[in-house]
Amino acid sequence: MGNAIVTPKGPQDLQNFEKSDSSEPRTFSPEALRAYTDVDNGKVYISLLSEVYDAAVDREVYGQRGQLSCYAGHDISRAVAKKSLELRDIENVQLDDLNRDEVEILEERIAQIRDEKNYPIVGRLVLSQDLTHKQLLRYNGKDDIRGAIYIGLCGTIYDVTANGKEFYGPGGSYEQFAGRDASRSLACMSFDPEYLDDHDLSKINAEQQIVLVEWCKKFQQKYAIVGRLLDD
Repeated sequence: MGNAIVTPKGPQDLQNFEKSDSSEPRTFSPEALRAYTDVDNGKVYISLLSEVYDAAVDREVYGQRGQLSCYAGHDISRAVAKKSLELRDIENVQLDDLNRDEVEILEERIAQIRDEKNYPIVGRLVLSQDLTHKQLLRYNGKDDIRGAIYIGLCGTIYDVTANGKEFYGPGGSYEQFAGRDASRSLACMSFDPEYLDDHDLSKINAEQQIVLVEWCKKFQQKYAIVGRLLDD
């Protein structure tokens, strides 16, 4: 009957979905992305708002002899927004201080390369950082300018944006886990808001501890690690 899309209805269905071995989008660290500058492997990648694009169609612009060769292998969101070729902007991933006009410039460039020039998206940039539970809240796919979706599990923060947006992103069946410590919720296989607000793992029993260990293994295999989840 073709490739039907099934909407999971509960935690058990989510567990079954997490077992799927479909082709997963690639993730890059900033260090790994810097290998794609048209020098060693002939590939030219750039990142905008953490989406990694193959810019080979404009190799004369971003390649070794191109006017914007300094952009290759970097997340150029800040540099584009500020219309800058300065290394301090190219290597700076901070975007919270951009003003409205700069954000509009950035959005226009993204629309151009995605919709007009059709640069293929080849993966997602993952930025390392440690966060408290309070800081984690913004990474719900809506409040962060990069649209990042993070989930905390057993003291580790995972970026699920590339491989789990359909489940954990806005409108997804499990969006309540986005930007939260989901350890107790997954251990108890429950959507009860109490388990997201009170993530004290001393309250789970031996059977739930086993379930939690399995979830940790699944996340370690499927999602990129952002950093440590810290106490507020």
